[in-house]
Amino acid sequence: MTRRLWIFLLCVCAAWNAKAVDAVFNYAVFYDFHTTDGKVIDAQLEMYWQINPSSLHYKKNEHGLLISHVQTDVAYKNADGKVLHEEHYTLNTTPVEPARGLSQQIMDFQKAMLPYGRTYIEVKLTEPAFPQNVFVYHDSTEIEAPQNAPLYSTIQLLDTVLHNNQESPFLKNNRQQIPISANFFDENRKVLHFYTELYQIGTTDTSQRPLIQHIYISKKPVDGNNINGLIRKDTVTNPAYLSILDSFKLSTLPTGNYYLNTVLFSSKKEILASKSTFFQLINKEPEDLSAAATAANDSATPLTYINLNKTFVGRYNLPQLKAILKMLLPVSDAAEVRTINDFLKRPDENYIRYYIYNYFSRDNQKNPEKAWDAFADRIREVNKMFGVSNKPGYETDRGYMYLKYGKPNDMVSVPNEPGALPYEIWQYYAVGHQNQPGIILFYQPPSALNDYKLLHSTINGELKNGNWRSILFSNGSSNNSRADQYLNGK
Repeated sequence: MTRRLWIFLLCVCAAWNAKAVDAVFNYAVFYDFHTTDGKVIDAQLEMYWQINPSSLHYKKNEHGLLISHVQTDVAYKNADGKVLHEEHYTLNTTPVEPARGLSQQIMDFQKAMLPYGRTYIEVKLTEPAFPQNVFVYHDSTEIEAPQNAPLYSTIQLLDTVLHNNQESPFLKNNRQQIPISANFFDENRKVLHFYTELYQIGTTDTSQRPLIQHIYISKKPVDGNNINGLIRKDTVTNPAYLSILDSFKLSTLPTGNYYLNTVLFSSKKEILASKSTFFQLINKEPEDLSAAATAANDSATPLTYINLNKTFVGRYNLPQLKAILKMLLPVSDAAEVRTINDFLKRPDENYIRYYIYNYFSRDNQKNPEKAWDAFADRIREVNKMFGVSNKPGYETDRGYMYLKYGKPNDMVSVPNEPGALPYEIWQYYAVGHQNQPGIILFYQPPSALNDYKLLHSTINGELKNGNWRSILFSNGSSNNSRADQYLNGK
């Protein structure tokens, strides 16, 4: 088995006396299906996690080997709080020599059949002899309901693949497939192994065939732009179901944030199904590419390994790093927003530092700190303009929109219009890539002192509220108000 993430993160000389159970978690959704036509029957969530060995207390057994015990409580619930599935048991670690105690791999794995829709996950890890030593993990995931179309499972990143059909929780297709619990590749991982499944191939008709599958690594999910030629193209001939076990060498990729994508195309190049998974990479010395490959993709330019403790991100603790992630939300695309929200739900200080550093190195590769300083100036401006007593400016609706679209061409404040709550109108002559005019309407609810809320917008992708008048005006309408003059029925 290859070295795991904890070997990279942990100090091997840590004390035996732990402070709190610590672990990293991951999960994947697969489906059961009819073997004849690949039609999905139901969904199965695979939940797996790796415990930091230095976060546990150990005792010696009768043979002088170190052991530990972890009470494990797993619950899956729906939106109403109803328990869909639960497990309660004690995990006994494998007895090891004292010299190997802090370098062992402690991994656990659970499977649960769950209904389609939103599932809320809770895992509680406790040392029975030290009840104060507890770790609680919360997360949620949307289990996609199958339609009459091809469907991919989660792309599961793997630590180890062994051709061994011995019965175990990791047995799949007569192989032991051991997943990684954090999608993070350090200097000790030079190859990305992955597994995914494609179902309901038979739902396609002859006019859509032959089916072509692309698997590639990119900077953004399913954008069609592979990095450094890291792409597989295959014709899908299986009539019902396809299992995909493959690998990519990461040696040419510089340090950065990436996506692994699987895409199924029709013969007319229509996307029939797709899936992406995010991962981070640290690569001290990426292999050189040819001049042609380098010119084709700027991201191939080798980067030097950076000790993040000596960079601008090293100045901030975990709460401050989480605050920086929230600052980035308005200026991030949909895929980046999902990634940031995942970090906020499952915060890991080391991963967050890498994400933030890579984010600003994309803007200024030679001096990411300069890009951060420029962004921090914008944050200070927004906090000064829109901050309220209990909330920084970047977390307010006005601050969010100011960061996202910039300073409006017109800002009209209407604090005392008869029959109306205080409101503001922001007008943009041209918005972003849309290059279209846009208007944003904010209002101040009676209970929100100076914290104006987004009420309505004409910008594509933003809130459109056809009932804005009934909220803004006490009688539900207005006579030639400033808002009507600007919105003009929009």
